[in-house]
Amino acid sequence: MVKIHQALHGYTDGHRQLACSVSLPTKDARLMLVMSDASGPGIASVGLPYLTGYPLAESGMYALARTWPAPEMSRPGCVWTHTLLIGFADLATLVSPSAITELHQRPMMKAPLDAYSTDVVVEPKAHPVGRTFSPEASSWFTTLASAVYEHPDEQVWARRNEGSEIDDVVLRLWDQQWPRLKRSFRFCTLTSRDRSQDGLPFDLQLTPGGKSSSPLRFSSTVEGLEASSKSTGPWLDDLVHDAQFPNASTLGPFLRKLGADILGGREAMRPFCSLHAALEATGAEGVSDAVRRVEESPAFSASELVKSVVAQSAMTDLSSVDGHVLDFVIDNFSLIPEAAVAEKQEPFALMLWEHDPRRLLELSMDSRGEVREAIRAGAAAIPGAAITDRLSQVEDLAVPLLILRPAIAEVPEFWKHTKLLPTLAARAGVELSKAPVLKAMLLGLREPASIQAAVQAVGSLQTLDCLTHLVASANIDDQARPWLRILCSDTNAVAQFLARISAPSRKLLLLLADTLDPEAIPNEVGADPWYLALQALAACEGSLPFELQVYGYRRALGRRSRSVEDLLKLTFEPLHVAAESKSFPEDQWRLFGNSLPLAPFGQEWDNAIRLRRATARKCSDLQLHAEGLAQLMRSDQLFLQLLEEIWQLWGGSRYLRSVGDALDRNSPRGRLVKNFVKQHSKLW
Repeated sequence: MVKIHQALHGYTDGHRQLACSVSLPTKDARLMLVMSDASGPGIASVGLPYLTGYPLAESGMYALARTWPAPEMSRPGCVWTHTLLIGFADLATLVSPSAITELHQRPMMKAPLDAYSTDVVVEPKAHPVGRTFSPEASSWFTTLASAVYEHPDEQVWARRNEGSEIDDVVLRLWDQQWPRLKRSFRFCTLTSRDRSQDGLPFDLQLTPGGKSSSPLRFSSTVEGLEASSKSTGPWLDDLVHDAQFPNASTLGPFLRKLGADILGGREAMRPFCSLHAALEATGAEGVSDAVRRVEESPAFSASELVKSVVAQSAMTDLSSVDGHVLDFVIDNFSLIPEAAVAEKQEPFALMLWEHDPRRLLELSMDSRGEVREAIRAGAAAIPGAAITDRLSQVEDLAVPLLILRPAIAEVPEFWKHTKLLPTLAARAGVELSKAPVLKAMLLGLREPASIQAAVQAVGSLQTLDCLTHLVASANIDDQARPWLRILCSDTNAVAQFLARISAPSRKLLLLLADTLDPEAIPNEVGADPWYLALQALAACEGSLPFELQVYGYRRALGRRSRSVEDLLKLTFEPLHVAAESKSFPEDQWRLFGNSLPLAPFGQEWDNAIRLRRATARKCSDLQLHAEGLAQLMRSDQLFLQLLEEIWQLWGGSRYLRSVGDALDRNSPRGRLVKNFVKQHSKLW
């Protein structure tokens, strides 16, 4: 509720105050007495009531007066003036203060004046409903607004036509103003001379008569500006629309908000309306125009409220605004209310990441809890592809990015586009041994130092286990080779890995064979890890790839394996078949052909002989036990060919006799050996 004081002035032995509900300072009382009298020569004879608005500075109140001619008085030119006095603070609470003009009451001759001696309490009203704005009134409004706000330093006057709508036009002009401007605005809707007092000019004054009437009389040192033309522009369109449809316009609240934050008189109305019109325009163009207006206006640039309003407007559709606007939003992010940030957290976080990822990471640590949580929630919704696309540009921010989006460590592109050492990622909270993370590192890391750090952190065995599944499911030989070069430096770990796998990956064993020399893996005790791995693969797939047969055979001919017999069983016969059929791949033969014994003169081309001679020499050197030799191959013909090569070696006959003695004479291979020894003994 708002308390309204009032005063009545009229004629009784001169123009004087007849009633008042409040005691005013002398200066204000004198000013009100002057303003309540007829506004100029001949005004009373026009026969029209009119309004006068002006501030009472010492009282802190605004006077809104209505004056009526008083022809019933004996003296010509007398008037009645009922003045409503509104405190400046109360004026700021009234959305449509002109509504109180309904309280104006013309006194009746000789009627009691007690009603004017008490204050009244009114309920603040919104814009009056049902007050239509005729085309003529709209035209008047446009003319007056053009002059008042485009010439803020001038005393504006106009020639009014007959009719009462002009009072409503002026009141609507006054209603639109923000409180600070409203309480200083001086106007009079009917006067024949300038009503300025004590050096305080009137902003708007209307003279009686049409176009042919005399201009308003000012002092010799002042030339007022006649409002006679209409301006154009979005700002004025917005202002006229608000005057016509105040209940459907957002301009009024906008002006009240900005007017409370920015110092400015009539000169501020046009930029305020221009800014509002820009913000009301649809599309990104309007927001861009609003940003430009803020940046070009020192008053707007200094106002946190204005920058906040524009930044919030830009956030309504971040996908459509340009980089300049995004820069503005980012620069003024601290001015955006927390709730507004939370409402747009996902598109805003994405916009930040795409436009200024460093700012996104900074804001994820913002001291404002709600903002911090909103940014983090928004960042969590950024598509992984959008994150990785910009990684190369912010690789130095990998650690804060991991803190913000820990799951990004499970994306191979993260490791591919950053040089962050896995150990540093671990310090940021990333669990490197977690399967998705390890898989991402295996697919993404390229730098030897990073791979070395990852292997040290996770362990060789776990890395090899993960690599096993990875190479089996995808063609990633190129990604796996750098890892294997690091992993194979720990031959004990590889030996342990080979010895324990029950379902080895063919591709991984091939890659290991391609990386490791056959003699590299130790075999101090127990079965040969390589034999166990090859045997397990053969059990799973029914056979070994040719490359692994070659590798296993080379391992068997070396000095490190403790499973020579088993390796020869796996590899010798199929390799011999390939050599005999001349299908032995040349590249595989080059791996070890030069190390094999030579074939007899004239049979140098026969690689099968060289394989038999090498195998025979290994069996003889090891004095392979009888059963082992007998089971080394399935083919009896190849078995006899091997016996032939052994027999040719120094000590070979003695070894074969011992084999014959050890084998069961009734077994097939036992009979073959005994017959072979018997026949060759006769020849020797």
